[in-house]
Order: sequence, then structure tokens, then C-alpha cells
Amino acid sequence: MFRIAAMDRYLIKQLTQGALFGVALFVVIWLAPETLFRLTQLLFSGKINLPQFFQMLAYNLPETLERSIPMAVLLSCVLTFRRLSQNLELIAMQAAGIRPIRLMAPVLAVGAAFALAHALVQEVILPQTGPRYARMQEETGMRELRDANFTFVQKNRRNEWDKFLLIGQTQQFAARGELSDFFALFYRRDADGGVGIARLMRADRGRWDPARKAWALQNGVDYLLDEDGVYRSNRAFSQEWVSMSPYSYKLLQYSVNNPKTLNARALGEYVRLLRAGDQQEEITFFERLRYQKIAQPAASIVFAVLGALLGMERIRTRNHYGLIFAALLMFVYVIATSFIANIGAFDMAPPWALAWAPLAMVCVLGLGLLALRQRLRFG
Repeated sequence: MFRIAAMDRYLIKQLTQGALFGVALFVVIWLAPETLFRLTQLLFSGKINLPQFFQMLAYNLPETLERSIPMAVLLSCVLTFRRLSQNLELIAMQAAGIRPIRLMAPVLAVGAAFALAHALVQEVILPQTGPRYARMQEETGMRELRDANFTFVQKNRRNEWDKFLLIGQTQQFAARGELSDFFALFYRRDADGGVGIARLMRADRGRWDPARKAWALQNGVDYLLDEDGVYRSNRAFSQEWVSMSPYSYKLLQYSVNNPKTLNARALGEYVRLLRAGDQQEEITFFERLRYQKIAQPAASIVFAVLGALLGMERIRTRNHYGLIFAALLMFVYVIATSFIANIGAFDMAPPWALAWAPLAMVCVLGLGLLALRQRLRFG
């Protein structure tokens, strides 16, 4: 029967307690400046009651946990191994024949446990709480209603633009199935092979009819244009049908959600629909998000190892290289993740490379800092 060694149990306990404390610390740090302060204002102004206050706080917690877990694991490993070094416990372990590499087993176990916790939050909990928190924000006036829109380009068999659909107001679709502010363009080919707009339709409301595979646009105006693109005539209508690929409606169902709250499975299905619906422009962005759902939990394992190595200081040393370097790793990881999120829609690199880039940068920087600390120690 497999039994965990006493040393492993001791280290796992110390690292877990430190990581849980770090999670609580970072959650307070990230919640207090904005979310907690804003919710407190709404509570005392009477716009929300006490149950709503705690409900919104709970709904916002998973998103904060996502950011907090890797940082907490790094901080816990640095502090724990620094304390073990200062108290001569690492020396005692080495004297007992335990090699430093052996100490990585409990470190990896704790990192993997928190990586699984991270995955549980982002794959199961956040997809449930994220939309609810956004809805409560809008209902209580904490933020304005999102002016979300949806676009779809339908191409013909020659891969040329045939129709363009824009739905300007989709924010009520998830809650009540309402869609409004429709705009449709119909294209023509001229004698020279160019593409021009032959017709455009503007409608107040619309709905999808799966049987007819068409959008029923209601209460609108149909404008006709001549070959030079000059307005020719218009016609008001109470309802008009616009045939379009079923992927236009399937993609709409995903697009109304905040991409951050979609789990890896939903993002994978969305990418599949984008490819099937020939919406190539958005594939890179959502593929990067899908790979990021794997890379972000893995950060806890990487940070656990780097934190343990940085925490192994010389006996009774007075420098704080481990803590300083750990803070630098946190800063670089947060900045790199934010930077990649802003350029993720561009085809600068494969989506998987963009998703793993922040963690790769942290690994390279961490190894460089370990080498620098060794040089400073003996230089």
C-alpha cells in the first residue's frame, strides 16, 4: 500500500497552508480597490441590499481566484523554502540523505493540486457565475448595458462576399431571446469583376427560423442601389425573409457570452463553428483563448518549482533575493498575459505559441534569475 513519507506530509501541509493564505491575500488585494469599494457604495446608497451585496461578491470571486492561484503558489513556495533554509531544516534533510531534487516531489504535488483547483474554477464555476455577475451589474447600474453586436459574412461558392449581417443589439438575447437593430447588405458582381452593394436592409427586430433557414426581419426598410452604388428607391416592410447559413445563428449563441467565461470545451466548439461557417477573422483570437485555458492552470506547477528553487537561500543570509525575484516573476507574468491578450487577435504567431508565451517567458526569466542569484552569492 502506498504511503506518503512524513517529510512529504510536512512539506505538503506547509506549502498548502501558505498557498491558501496567499490566495486569501491576493483575493483581498484584487477585490478591495474596485469591486469591494463599488459594491459598498451601492449598498450604502440603497441600490442593492445586503443579500445582493454578498451574492455579487460571490459571483465575482471565481474570476479573482483565477488570477490569484498561481501567484499564491509562488509566494507560498518561496516563503516556505526560505523559512526551511533559515531554520536549518534543509540542512537537516540533506544530512539525512535527502537530496534537494527529492524535495520537488511534494512541491509538484501541491502545484498540481492547485492547478486542478484552477482548472475547476475556470472550467466549471466561472462559466456559471460570470454571466450572472454581469447581469447583476447591469440590473443594479454598476455598469451600463453592454452595447454588444454580432457580424456574419456569408460567401458564395467562389469564396466571394454574398451577404453581410450585422445585429447591433444582442445584449438581451441571453436573458430574453430578444434581438434588435438589424442591418443586412447584399452584394453584386459587376462586368469588370468588382464587388458592389446592390441592396441593404434596415430592421428594428428579427428572429431566426430554423425551418426556413432564414432571418425574419421585422419593421424595416429595404433600400435598392444602382450599379454605381447610388440610392435608387426604398420600400418599407413589416416582415422580410433573408436566407442565410445556419451558422449565423449558431455563432450568435456563443458570441453573446463574455469569452473569458467560456470554458475550453465551449471555446473548442466555437472555433469549430467559426471554421465551418468560414469566419476566418476571429479564429486566431478564440483559439488562443482555448489554449490559454490549458496554459493558465499549468502556471501553478511552474511557479511552484521556481518558487521552491528561489526560496532555497544560504543559511542565515540577510539578502532577500528570493522574494525580490519572485515579485519580478509575478510582475512579468501579469504584464505578459495582458500584452498577449491585446495582440492575440493578430496573426503574429500560432495561437498555441501566444497562449504559452507568458509562461515560457517566466521560465526563461526564472532560470536566469537563479543563475544571477548564484553569481551574486559567490561573486
